[in-house]
Amino acid sequence: LKPLDIEFMKRLHDKVNVIPLIAKADTLTPEECQLFKKQIMKEIQEHKIKIYEFPDTEDEEDNKLIRKIKV
Repeated sequence: LKPLDIEFMKRLHDKVNVIPLIAKADTLTPEECQLFKKQIMKEIQEHKIKIYEFPDTEDEEDNKLIRKIKV
């Protein structure tokens, strides 16, 4: 993440739900995407930025998708 990204999220995370997205993720291999997600989440946690946590649902298909997104 760029310093501007971090500063922007720090100012907003108490006001709105922050949902990190990977632009052009379809151009990455699954392995590259997984590594990139881990790096981004590490930086978000290091800077104590709160991100939106999708709630569990009663629908097992939805829960599978939520677990896949979190990984």
